[in-house]
Amino acid sequence: MASLEDDVVPPHLRERDTPAPDYVQHPSKFSVDINHGGFFCGIGEDRAYVDGKNNFFDNCVKQTWCQDSIDMMLNMLGYDSSGLEHVYWLEPGFGMADGLRLISWERDAKKMVATADYCKTLRVCRSC
Repeated sequence: MASLEDDVVPPHLRERDTPAPDYVQHPSKFSVDINHGGFFCGIGEDRAYVDGKNNFFDNCVKQTWCQDSIDMMLNMLGYDSSGLEHVYWLEPGFGMADGLRLISWERDAKKMVATADYCKTLRVCRSC
């Protein structure tokens, strides 16, 4: 079983070509896949995120998930956190056409954490 110290390690940027962690022993943890540097193109079913990069952050903890978590990740990727009006998350089980949610922290942080119970990698998109 996980110790208390396991839950206080901050999220960290995953190295390229490193496998995703196995959270079986840590049900309160999840990863975030941040798509950034690109833009949304198309309408409806044809919507896509293009010309972007993606980076994974591991060791996110449901109990401490908040706006500061995303701010920290975006800062680590070289973005100013003042641009949060361009940050969306893709609700698990939906596509780009119907699942993109503009992040409005109080409501969406709770929804994001709830989906981490069954989806261990949450997708966030930052549009230019």
